[in-house]
Formats: sequence, structure tokens, C-alpha cells
Amino acid sequence: VRLRLAPVMTRQRAAGFVGTAEDITARREWEAQLSHQASHDALTGLINRRRLMEALTDLFDSTSRSRRNDRDIALLFCDLDGFKEINDQFGHDAGDRVLIEVAHRLTTAARDHDMVARLAGDEFVLLLRQISGVREAEAAAARQLAALTRPIQVGRARVEIKASLGIAMGRDHTTAASLLRAA
Repeated sequence: VRLRLAPVMTRQRAAGFVGTAEDITARREWEAQLSHQASHDALTGLINRRRLMEALTDLFDSTSRSRRNDRDIALLFCDLDGFKEINDQFGHDAGDRVLIEVAHRLTTAARDHDMVARLAGDEFVLLLRQISGVREAEAAAARQLAALTRPIQVGRARVEIKASLGIAMGRDHTTAASLLRAA
């Protein structure tokens, strides 16, 4: 509710207030929807490139990150191999269903405090927070690949998904952009 009050004055003194109350529920819901659309991928519901870069930049801007503990971050860049052929053979609706399923599998295989983003097309990124080092990042990558290798049912066909994963460690970079490029 938005409440507006205006004082009512007489010649000698304040006589009270006149007020209006306005229900702004619909406006708040619309603002929340716009905010979500600006930071999330419309197809998969994952965060988008813009929101991912904001999160990465926040992590790099935090000068005390490395002093707080000895934990690191890692970025896994996942590119689906042969995705164009899925679209060509089964159509774009089937390709969309595959992307939605891939997003679901990546999210399910990620830890609660990690972020999964869809950058564009068939490119996904996983931001691994609070990891101990390269081995933990490699283990996370192996979990993700295992989740992706199960076939996906597209209509009457079963589609095999193959993916390439790149790993970059946060300690090796000073900016979000360089970490993303390295992954």
C-alpha cells in the first residue's frame, strides 16, 4: 500500500491530515517480473550473462575475499557439442526442450551455493563458490558431464548430448572478464 498524507491547515493551526491509500500490489508484481526478466534467461530460467558478470565482478571487487579464508572460486564453461544438428534434425522446439533439460541437469548437479547461467545458445557457465582447489573443480566438472551424458528423450527419439567443459580458477585472474575468457 502506498499512503500519501498532506497536512490540512486552518488560519490558526494545523487541523489534521488528508490521506489517500493506494493498492500497489500489481505494480510491485510487474516490477519484480521486469527485474527477473532483466537478469534471467527466458527459456531456461537460469541467470543470464549480465547477472553472471555482476556476480563475478562482485566477487573480484571484494578485496577481502582471499583474506577471509583459503577457499577459491572456479568457473566451468560448458558448450554443447553438435547442438546445431539437434535443431536441424528435430526442429527448434526440440532444441529448446533439450536446452531446458540441460539447464535442469546442470542445476541439479550443482551445489546449492553455486550459480548456473546460460550465456547464449548452447553455452552454459557454472560459478563454483567456496572450493578448495583444482581437484574440487575437476570433480564438479565430472559430475556435470555425467549428468549431461544421459540421453534426452525428444519426441520419439533419444538424443545423446556431448559437451565440452573448460575450467578456470579465480586465483589465476584479476577480473571477471579474464576468468570467463579463460574458462
